[in-house]
Formats: sequence, structure tokens, C-alpha cells
Amino acid sequence: MFINMALEIVQERHKKNSRMKHEEKTKGSVARKENNIEMVDQIKEMFLVTMSHGIIENEIKEIKTLQQKKQGALEQCIRLIQDDQKYYEEYDNDKKKEVDHQLVLAEEEIKMKKSFENEYKMKCIYCLSIGSQPAEQSETRHLEERGVGQHLQ
Repeated sequence: MFINMALEIVQERHKKNSRMKHEEKTKGSVARKENNIEMVDQIKEMFLVTMSHGIIENEIKEIKTLQQKKQGALEQCIRLIQDDQKYYEEYDNDKKKEVDHQLVLAEEEIKMKKSFENEYKMKCIYCLSIGSQPAEQSETRHLEERGVGQHLQ
């Protein structure tokens, strides 16, 4: 864009210079000095346009580099989040399995305690029905030592 504008300016000045050369022949050395001054001005403007263009190109390159770095960082963050999600799901599944296993163990323990409790009750009923005999008392003590039925007292 700047280069096109600069080229147009140069072409206009070139046309103007052509006209001036024609006039110069008529006016003489004063016109030549003015023409030289205009040429120096043209060269200055071309230099400034070229500098501006170079600065703009460098800024565009820097912005593109920064964009690529940020895009890479974003992609890495997305990968890390996906990895974290996968690890969390594995952890969550492991914990659910552990809880289910603990529930099964607790249910088995409850069943075992109820079985011992029922066995103790049956023996107590049996002892009461036939009367208190020394052999049965030792059997009852044996159950109490195992911890069956202590919570009933």
C-alpha cells in the first residue's frame, strides 16, 4: 500500500520534472537548482516510505511469532486438561470400586455377626428349655469368649 503510493508520487514528480526540464531550458540554472532540491525531497520520501514498510513488516512478523507461541501454549494447556480429566476419571472409578468392595465386606461382617447372634440365641433358648446344666454353661462361656452376644447384655 505504501509502496504503491510512493510509486505514484514518483511518477507524478517524474511528469512534473519532465515539464520542468522543458521550462528549465528556458529559465536556466535557477530551475536546475529547484529541480535538484525536488529530487532530494523525492529520495527522502522514498527512504521514509521504505523505512515505514520495513518497520511494519517487522511488527507483523513479531505478532505472528507471538501468536504461534500463544497457540502452542493453548494446545499444551488443552492436552494437560485432557490428561487431568483422564486421571481423575481413573481415580474416581478406583474409588468407586473400593467403596463397593468395602460395602461387600461390611455386609459380610453384618451377616456373620447376625449368624453368631442367632446361634447364641438358639443356644440360650435351648439352655433355658432344658434347664441349666454345667456342660451348657461352659458352651455359653465359650461363645461369650468368642464375642458372640456380648452386645445383647
